[in-house]
Amino acid sequence: MRQRSWIPTLLLAMTTFWLSGCGVGGKSAPQGGIAVSVSPSTQTLQSGASRQFTATVSNAANSAVTWSLNGPGSISTDGMYLAPFVSSATPVSVVATSVQDPTKSGSASLTITIPGFQILDLNAPNVVLKDTSFEVVVYGAKFNSGAQVLWNGSAIPTTFGNDTRLVASIPSTVTAASIQAQLAVSNSAAPGDVSNVVPVDIKVFDPSTMQFLP
Repeated sequence: MRQRSWIPTLLLAMTTFWLSGCGVGGKSAPQGGIAVSVSPSTQTLQSGASRQFTATVSNAANSAVTWSLNGPGSISTDGMYLAPFVSSATPVSVVATSVQDPTKSGSASLTITIPGFQILDLNAPNVVLKDTSFEVVVYGAKFNSGAQVLWNGSAIPTTFGNDTRLVASIPSTVTAASIQAQLAVSNSAAPGDVSNVVPVDIKVFDPSTMQFLP
C-alpha cells in the first residue's frame, strides 16, 4: 500500500501559516521600531520668549518622553521652553527622548534671536523700606555702554552689565510713599533713542507705623 508522505508536509505548512498570521496568543507583532518626532521642528524665538513643543512617539505602548536641551535656556517636563537673554543669535536643540526606549529620541532646531533696542523684563522688589535706596535690574536688548535708566523721565545712576542687562540705583528720596513709576532706557550713543516704557509698582513699608504689644 502506498504511503501518503505528503500529509505531514501539508500539516507543517498549515501550522507555519497560522503562526505567522496570528502570532502567539493571537496577537500581531508590532511593526517597525520606536520613533520620536518633535513639533515644531524648526523655530525662531526672541530672547526672553517662550514656546510650547510637543512630541509624538510612534510604535510604542508608552508615549511619554523626557525633555532636554543642547544649548542655553530651560524646558519644563511638558515641553515648555524659555529662551534666555543672549547677546548674539544662538542655536539650541530641543530633544525629546522616549521613556520606553531611551535610545530613541527626536529633536527640533531652535534659534534665539536678538530683538531691537527695548526693555524685555525687570527684576524689582515688591516691597522696600521707607527712605532706603534699592536696585532694579533691567533686562532687554541692544543697550549701549552709556545707556541710562530713566525714572519717570529723569536719568538715574545706571551700571552697564552688558547689552542685555542694566542695574539702576533708585535713590531713597523716591521711597517716601508708595512707588508707581514709569521706567525706560535711553541709549547715549543714539540721542533721543528711548526704549519702551515699563510701569513699576512697589509698596513702601514704614517701620514707624508698627505697633508693639506691651
